[in-house]
Amino acid sequence: MNRLRGASGFAAGVALLEISRAVDGEAFSATSLLFRAAFAAAVLLAARWSRPARLPGSSWRIPRAGLVVGAAGAAAAAVAALTQSAAAAVIAVAGLWSATLAAAIRGGPRRRARTAAKVILLAASAGTLPTIAVEIESQFAHEELFVAAEAVLLAVSWLCLLAALRAGSPERGGSDSGVRVDPRPLGLAALLGGLVVFGAAGARYQASFSDPNPPGFRGVSEKAPFLCGRAAPDPETFEGRAVFEEILARVSADPRAGVAEDGMLALASADRARADAFRSRLLDEVARELFSRRGETKYWQFEASLRAYYYPRVRDAFPGLFSPEDERRVAAWFAAINRRALSPGLDDAIYALAFRKAPEGPYENQENGAGLLALLEAEGLAAPELGARNRAYLDRVPRGWEGRFRNNDDSYGYQPEWIDNAYYQSLRSRRLPLDAARRSFEWLLLQAEPGGRPPDYNAAVPPMLPGSAYLGALLTRDPALLWLAGRSVRTFERERKILPAQPGAERALDATGVSPTAGSCLLFADSGLPNRVGPLAPDKVVLRDGWSDSSLYLLLNLRFSGWHRYRATNAIVRVVAGGETLAEERGGEVNRLLPLERRLFRDKRIPRENLNALLVEPTGFAAALSRLSGFGGAWAQDPPHFARVASFEMGGDADASTTAITGWRGWTHRRRAALFPAGPIVVVDDAEGPRGRRSALAWHLRGVPAGDRYRLGAAGEGELVLLSLGDPRGTVEVSAAPPLRLDLLYRPAAPGRARVASVFLTGRWRGAGVRVRGEGRDRALEITRGGERRSVALP
Repeated sequence: MNRLRGASGFAAGVALLEISRAVDGEAFSATSLLFRAAFAAAVLLAARWSRPARLPGSSWRIPRAGLVVGAAGAAAAAVAALTQSAAAAVIAVAGLWSATLAAAIRGGPRRRARTAAKVILLAASAGTLPTIAVEIESQFAHEELFVAAEAVLLAVSWLCLLAALRAGSPERGGSDSGVRVDPRPLGLAALLGGLVVFGAAGARYQASFSDPNPPGFRGVSEKAPFLCGRAAPDPETFEGRAVFEEILARVSADPRAGVAEDGMLALASADRARADAFRSRLLDEVARELFSRRGETKYWQFEASLRAYYYPRVRDAFPGLFSPEDERRVAAWFAAINRRALSPGLDDAIYALAFRKAPEGPYENQENGAGLLALLEAEGLAAPELGARNRAYLDRVPRGWEGRFRNNDDSYGYQPEWIDNAYYQSLRSRRLPLDAARRSFEWLLLQAEPGGRPPDYNAAVPPMLPGSAYLGALLTRDPALLWLAGRSVRTFERERKILPAQPGAERALDATGVSPTAGSCLLFADSGLPNRVGPLAPDKVVLRDGWSDSSLYLLLNLRFSGWHRYRATNAIVRVVAGGETLAEERGGEVNRLLPLERRLFRDKRIPRENLNALLVEPTGFAAALSRLSGFGGAWAQDPPHFARVASFEMGGDADASTTAITGWRGWTHRRRAALFPAGPIVVVDDAEGPRGRRSALAWHLRGVPAGDRYRLGAAGEGELVLLSLGDPRGTVEVSAAPPLRLDLLYRPAAPGRARVASVFLTGRWRGAGVRVRGEGRDRALEITRGGERRSVALP
């Protein structure tokens, strides 16, 4: 019976690791299954040899084998930390599991509670210490919820092996020789050591969101964070009143329009019927105590701020709309909202750990809490007893346009929301820091695609642009922002997309929008966290040849930092050539069992292999856990915080950038992107890493295979040619699925080096010849079509 129990525990422990492998998307491999089984068997064998013997009194005798196992595990951990050796990391995990299993001695009947507590602590150690090692090694690059799930999985697998060990091993283990120890000071030392490890891990976690010393670039400064060339403007113009009416039409077209949309439309049109609808819906929310009681996610603070913005304006614009009793009920509701906003919960404790602050209640993301409190104070809607606390929170650190010009989350879609909250705070302060406000809208403008579409990267929801661009035009009188609003809302109308209410945009602008003339841009912006502004850091490279619908566009990401960050350092986010031809793969599943903020496929949930980027294999503890349970997948998920900009060139034959990441698990990756006017677009990747280490290059396209090329776009607007610049035996793995999903994975022929050119041929350059000519310093990539030639140097 004991043998059966032991075999069952062993099988369960291995099965859990195998199930985790399948959940993490790793393909089944008999070799990997044998590896996991061999690991479990070796752990059990080492634990059996290492089990201490209980001596009279309270002493243990640790056998020599146990000392050897412990020493080997500690030495292997040191080697793994210093050399990133995956084999050493596996031995370190095995040593930890063997030592903790050996220490889990069954207690007597009177010690069941103590024994259970000890087993729980040992299981927690077996699960959390390896995952902490991975996170410290990778600068906490993995989604927190999944890190916790991995720790639990490892702990449960360890418990299964403990059951196997107890079933197959007598109470007294080990030999008669060894070292006699008192377990009480040993256990206390282990407990204190664990607390030190957790404290150090917490400090490293808080520092993991950004780099205090990011790389700079000549010519970039606080006063000039954007370096831009010039591009041909689009001849089309847009009249402000017409743009305003089109925005209102997109807002009213929403079949799920709510209180905020009714408020905007009532103010914009002076329509009493819309005002009545606003009153009815708002009072219904008051009766349901919406936003003023527990139950919603913290994003409710942004939704509540929309009510705090529109209510006083609609009330004042339509005298008599709200009765005195209505106003009393609404005021009590906003006071309750204020109280809840300053009542911290569990999620505030999580933010407090990351943001290095005490739990308070206001939602830090996109400054939603600050926006709500600012409106409550500005409009006289705050709870009377909380005014001092509201003002203390708002005045503690500079926020909104007083502190920065950009939301520090790495998503275009969050910037409009942050702008709304910055606008609310300016209403409270009655100041408009024009330079910061102007730059906040330029941040949207300079990244916008030629057709006015917002670039959709790392977005929880599709990003909005027309309303924010129009608000920017109203506040700054910039005709380029009005043009962008007009071009963008026309695109939204063509694609039958609706718009939400836009605070501040309730009136027509008598002006004419004209096309921007900014060309390719290098964008730097402040780093840090929502409550802590960091130094300027590399953020985006935008290459473009104009602003017409047919213009070429490339967007390159330069960072993996911030709270809502994703693993896109030195990754190309978008390529547009007469239509979208390349974007990140957004096909991740939405898990309805997870909390709302965690179920969305965004941030660190987007694996590196879903991006258009270099992939390298994991090393050290990341490789160990990947092999044991599939955690993290087959590729490393922790690119550096920032890419260094080696060069940025505007004008001449082509606009181009050279960017580099170094020290990524031993790899250096240089990526040169060049955009020629009217095409082509060329990307040259040169990566060098440790000998024997694998790498690959991922592309995610809209297109279909076409012989040795790849046809791009819905109507075949372009082609992609992949050309190896090193060993010509490199291979391309192709995965195609309708409609027009095309995933490519280029694998170099030999490990340790990857050199490949990716050439996007558009317009008249479709079908062009692509070859390498010359030697040494004269080596170049040459593209020819008819009598025309384009050349990119290959140093």
